[in-house]
Amino acid sequence: MALVPLGKVDLSALRWIRDPEAPTGYSLRSGEEAIATLSWDPERRRLARLETADGVYRLERQGFLSPRIALLREGEREVRGGLTSFFEGVHSRHAIALPTGISWILARAGVSVPAWSISESGGTEVAHLEPVREGERLDGAIIEVEKAPPEPEVLVYALALAWYFIALAWFEDEVVAGWVDHGEGRF
Repeated sequence: MALVPLGKVDLSALRWIRDPEAPTGYSLRSGEEAIATLSWDPERRRLARLETADGVYRLERQGFLSPRIALLREGEREVRGGLTSFFEGVHSRHAIALPTGISWILARAGVSVPAWSISESGGTEVAHLEPVREGERLDGAIIEVEKAPPEPEVLVYALALAWYFIALAWFEDEVVAGWVDHGEGRF
């Protein structure tokens, strides 16, 4: 499947969609056009492979309470971008650093709905991700682009870093939910 650059698709139709062939694989699509694929290594859940029109990358998570995610081009050791978590009082926020020097913030967009927002440091929203689930399974996300960056391709990296973080947290929550009796609040 040939991947299309983000600058050549309809940004109003962006979606992360679960790959029916791989339970931990997603594709970023605009209608029928595939823009990127993101899949986890089945043996090492903290390692994922991102494929875009301009190349293949790997995403690696490090840390537990304050996770960091590195974006590296396949075969290289130089970090091209990443996501770093930090706490502000009781809220956590996540800084996304992109290869072009652009920095954005990933944060929860609401309390009751598991939506996420990618914003500029001044608060202007760039994109909004609304996860879609089927029961406990994360099927994908609807993406609304509020403000296209001057270089649209950097948005692919931000969406991949954000989706990697969101989906990995979802997978981890599913594992923990199997251990915890939420009704009683006991292990």
